Amino acid sequence: MQKKIIIIGAIFISLAITLAGCEEQSTKIENKHKDIFFESDVLAIIDSSVETFKDNGLIRNVEVTIRFQNLLNERITINYALDFCDKENNTLYHKTYTIGNFPPNYIEQSNNIFSYSGEDAYKYDHVNIYIEDYEIIA
Repeated sequence: MQKKIIIIGAIFISLAITLAGCEEQSTKIENKHKDIFFESDVLAIIDSSVETFKDNGLIRNVEVTIRFQNLLNERITINYALDFCDKENNTLYHKTYTIGNFPPNYIEQSNNIFSYSGEDAYKYDHVNIYIEDYEIIA
């Protein structure tokens, strides 16, 4: 009898220790590139890069390359915006883009390249990308 209690106690303690490390997983996937700020339940950034081109030590052009994945199990049309920003998060350049008829769980086959070379390009610090809206296509 005492042996059963010890075995049941050991199983209970093992189970409690195993479950103690578990935490709920979020469906949000955040981009890990230090210059790109993006969070979405709909799209994931699969590949990204930021390249700055300088002239006399000042940034004259910024080129951002991104490849997205549709995270939904639905075909969608999605509108997203990309803002090139300075250190104070002021928008230097804003542009809206659309991906139409994006298949479920699909990863884009080619990269999207966004460029900014405006007069304030030297102030560039980071890029904000955000979903404006999306529509599920039946």
